[in-house]
Amino acid sequence: MRQINRASLPLALTVLDMANILVVEDDEPTGRLVSRILQRAGHAVDLATDGRAALDLLAESTFDLIVTDIFMPVADGMELVLSLTRQPDRPRIIAMSGGSLPARSWSPLGAAKAFGADAVLNKPFLDTELLAAVNDQIGAAVAAQPQPSPVAP
Repeated sequence: MRQINRASLPLALTVLDMANILVVEDDEPTGRLVSRILQRAGHAVDLATDGRAALDLLAESTFDLIVTDIFMPVADGMELVLSLTRQPDRPRIIAMSGGSLPARSWSPLGAAKAFGADAVLNKPFLDTELLAAVNDQIGAAVAAQPQPSPVAP
């Protein structure tokens, strides 16, 4: 992935407030890179190396968004997505994987979407693709929040 200068992003990619994001990735270099991209965009980021560690962090902290790999040891991304979709007030979920190969009869990202992920990213992806997906999901979460009723003068 190439690095980008936040100042060079289109306005639509920079106007949203900072989010608290949990990155779930068992490949350490990829997890660090995704975390660094999100931190440079102004987000607070925690990193878990598998679905079980992610669930432990979710029991202690609140996150606006989860960016999770699919194939991981202990508890994979599918288990994490299924666990989260059972919760009434859950964070938005972006599933990512490099495992969607044309020779497969099924798509892990398609399955993640069917199980409740809000968006998916095929690895490798550009920084701008990650940031656009994150901002789309943060924007969707904000839009889904109840809006206060206007007060009559």
